[in-house]
Amino acid sequence: TVPIVPPLTNDEDTSNFNEIDKNDAPAEESFSVSKTFVGNQLSFIGFSYSNEQQLFLERRATTNFNNFSNGELEQRIQENDRIKNELEIRVRRLYDDLNVKCQEEKSLNSKLYEIERKNVILTTENKEAQRKYELELENRRTFERNFEETQRSLEYEKQAKIQMEAMNREWIEKITILERQLNEANDKLTIETDCNTRLKKQNQEIQKTCATFERTYNEIHEKYQDLIAIKLKIEKDFLSQQSTVEQEKTAKSTALEKIQELE
Repeated sequence: TVPIVPPLTNDEDTSNFNEIDKNDAPAEESFSVSKTFVGNQLSFIGFSYSNEQQLFLERRATTNFNNFSNGELEQRIQENDRIKNELEIRVRRLYDDLNVKCQEEKSLNSKLYEIERKNVILTTENKEAQRKYELELENRRTFERNFEETQRSLEYEKQAKIQMEAMNREWIEKITILERQLNEANDKLTIETDCNTRLKKQNQEIQKTCATFERTYNEIHEKYQDLIAIKLKIEKDFLSQQSTVEQEKTAKSTALEKIQELE
């Protein structure tokens, strides 16, 4: 869509700008310097004025205007005014576009920082889940070794029960106790297996989430680089257009002086 250009009464018309309240001025902030390059650390390069170039343009404009009659000069001045107005409109549009891109850049920087923060949190949680998973895995191995030992003991006791059933009641009671322990061990093994399955599932979900955030981070980073390139191009166009406007103003002033001299 074409941007809205407000009407202006003259070159210094500021009626379309809101007055800045001093109470609304942002307070002085202190913050750490981000490691991510955003361009805010670059110093502003101002505009230099050369009197020699001004004299050269005046001599050149004077030489050119000597070749025109009054009517041609008037027509040339009107054409210069039209071009100047078009250039000023384009400069304002470029300035508005530059402000929009700056706001988009700030928004993307905020999103990028939030994604990096969440990525760090998820990485920490993933490491903690991995540590718990490895601990549970080691516990399970230990438990399985104990279970195998208990199972071997049970088999031995069963054989002893067959051989000594009629002779020793204590052996029968011991076998009963071992069977109860085996059941408890089976229950614990089932619980540990379920817990291990849940931990595996949680680990997979965390890895998927990390991959999603990393992909989002890469997309936003690419958009950020594109915005930086657009911003630099707009700034370059803005400087070029501003220089053209200044030259047109100088030419107009020289033409008016020439007309006055002719009159």
